[in-house]
Amino acid sequence: MFGVTIPTVELESKWIKCSEQMPEDGKYLCFKSGNIDVCTIIYGNWIINSFVDTKVTHWMPLPPPPTEYPL
Repeated sequence: MFGVTIPTVELESKWIKCSEQMPEDGKYLCFKSGNIDVCTIIYGNWIINSFVDTKVTHWMPLPPPPTEYPL
C-alpha cells in the first residue's frame, strides 16, 4: 500500500503440542484460541497476564533478540 515491505517470520514448523511435550520453566510463545502471546511457564502451569491459563495448546521458544538495533 505505501511501498513498505514487512518481514515475515516462519514459525509454523516450530510449534510444539503441549500434549506431546511441555517446556521447562521460562518464557515462550504460546498459542491458544487462535491467538499468539508471550507466556511464562512456572511449575508446569502457563501464566498469562498474572493468571494461570489452561487453554494453551502449542508453544515454541522465543526467537533470539536482534543483534543490531539503533541506540
